[in-house]
Amino acid sequence: LAMAPDDTIAAICLFTFQASQGPRLQWDRQQLICSWAPILFGRWWRRFLDWVATRVGTDFRPWIPFEHVSNTWVAQNKDSQAVWQHRFFVEHALTTITLTIGRHSSAGVMARNHFEAGVHYATKRVV
Repeated sequence: LAMAPDDTIAAICLFTFQASQGPRLQWDRQQLICSWAPILFGRWWRRFLDWVATRVGTDFRPWIPFEHVSNTWVAQNKDSQAVWQHRFFVEHALTTITLTIGRHSSAGVMARNHFEAGVHYATKRVV
């Protein structure tokens, strides 16, 4: 996979809900980073950490300018790395890529997730 000339591909996602009608094996590009199993490329990871460091402890809230579940979390004062990464990706016009295999997404192929009891879920659930 060749990098975009503008270098806006900043991460790869090992888990996604998106499905494709395309070829058997393909890379899909999307605007927001996934909230499960994202891998930010080193340079962008460092920039993300620096960006967060300038905002933590201020009244900054990581809203994104369109309807998305992460805005619900921000409104409920539920903090997660995902909401910060979503805002960072929007501010910097970044994209992420994910592998789609056949007509099914990579969900469960390269990564598995589970919901631990905590801020977002009352009981543990397995996906």
